[in-house]
Amino acid sequence: MRKASLGLFLSLVTELLISGSVQAQSPFKTFSPSQTPADPPVLLVPQGTAADVKASEVQAVSDKDAAGLVVSVLRVVGIDDGQTQYNIAVDALRRTPKADSIEEHSSITEIYYIVSGNGTFETGGTIENQKVDPANVRVGPGFTGTAVHNGKTREVGAGDIVIIPPNTPHRFTTIKTEKLVYITFRIDPHRVLAMPAVDAAQATAAAAAAAAELKTIP
Repeated sequence: MRKASLGLFLSLVTELLISGSVQAQSPFKTFSPSQTPADPPVLLVPQGTAADVKASEVQAVSDKDAAGLVVSVLRVVGIDDGQTQYNIAVDALRRTPKADSIEEHSSITEIYYIVSGNGTFETGGTIENQKVDPANVRVGPGFTGTAVHNGKTREVGAGDIVIIPPNTPHRFTTIKTEKLVYITFRIDPHRVLAMPAVDAAQATAAAAAAAAELKTIP
């Protein structure tokens, strides 16, 4: 069941990135595609290279014995479609029942995929006592504050997905299990993200190990 949910989630991410997943039936704001299915594909030179993230990397974050928030940036991958260049970052995060800070990111879209655990997640509204949150290479520029006015909450658990556009306040208001583990996919059109130095060596080694498992089919 979990593998099926993750497969569905990755399909959703792919559709979002190619801007063809949601059209007239969507209750959310969407944009018309710049190409139609009849348009010829753009030939990419050079060809892109796939990036792999192993389940063991996420499990290692889940297994860490620490209170509060544990974050590991697993990959930051530059994407070039021949017309635009942007980054996609993949993080694994682990939270325990401890107060969560309010975040609002100015330049990135985040997609949360809940791996395990349960909690209450809040999005939207207006940040009270808003102040600039110092930019960092993990999430880019944004804001924080002391409370959220008129936010919307929902219960989240394993297999659930939340899409968080730029300039959207968000936070976990409660963690209802011993821990909550989730993966974030960060879409970075303004290229404000990079691999933090603290995660670089581990991510490089993990990527190399994953690449070593690949087999070439002649």
